Formats: sequence, structure tokens, C-alpha cells
Amino acid sequence: MSVDEQALTAKISRRLIPFMFVLYIVSYLDRINVGGMAEVFLARQDGAGGFAKKVVIKRILGDFAQDATFVEMFLAEAKLAAHLSHPNIVHIYDMGQEGPTYFIAMEYVPGPNLLQLLRYATLAKDARPTAFAKIVSGVSEGLYYAHNS
Repeated sequence: MSVDEQALTAKISRRLIPFMFVLYIVSYLDRINVGGMAEVFLARQDGAGGFAKKVVIKRILGDFAQDATFVEMFLAEAKLAAHLSHPNIVHIYDMGQEGPTYFIAMEYVPGPNLLQLLRYATLAKDARPTAFAKIVSGVSEGLYYAHNS
């Protein structure tokens, strides 16, 4: 296959992917959550030599990408969070714009979220107050650091 054919094949195969943000490959099947103004996806960052890393992409939902005030708040969030370094705050890797929408690429932290843990504890009748207190304490430490930085 010639270099031109390889480039064409790569272009066509990219169209089969729901969307790409520069170096980040995202599948709609990997949406972690959606809120009122943004959605969060599990994505993969690919690099040279077979490098691949799981990341999270947070992107502004459709109509909000046209709202200048909301875009300013989103960009401010990315800029502020990028300067924070704390074990209880996810790291920001990148912030950019792809087409009409903005995105933030951030650290992926595997595991269940707090709501999933609460549901499991309820179903298993295994609520451990000390475990939840530790989680709340960690969140509080991260918030304290962010608000005092």
C-alpha cells in the first residue's frame, strides 16, 4: 500500500470514530456522564511507538459552546485547575478547541464513583461509615487546597 493509500485509509477510518479531539480518540460508548452543560468521556491518547494512555475528555454541550459567558467560565476552570497539584484533584493535561466546542483533557482515575459506592453499600447492606468518611475527608482536602491556592 502506497503512502497516499495509507493516508486515505487513515482518513476514512477516522470518520468511523464518533469524534476526535486532536490527539484524543473518543467513542460515544465511553461516555462516563453528562450534566446540564458538559459531558465527560473516557478517551485514549495515542502517541509514537504505540504509546497509549487513558484520559478523560470533558466537553461543552452544543448550545453552551455558543454562549460566550459559559465558554469563559469553562476556560477559566481549565486554567485554574491546570495550576493545581494535589493528590485529591485530577491533573489537567490539555485544553483546546475542536470545531465549535471546547474541551479539557484530564487524568483518568479508574474505579466507581461515590453514587455507585452508595448504591452498592445499600444493596449489600454493607454501609461502612468510616469508608465514606474517608472519601468525604479526601474531597474536603482537595477543595480546601483548591480554594486556598
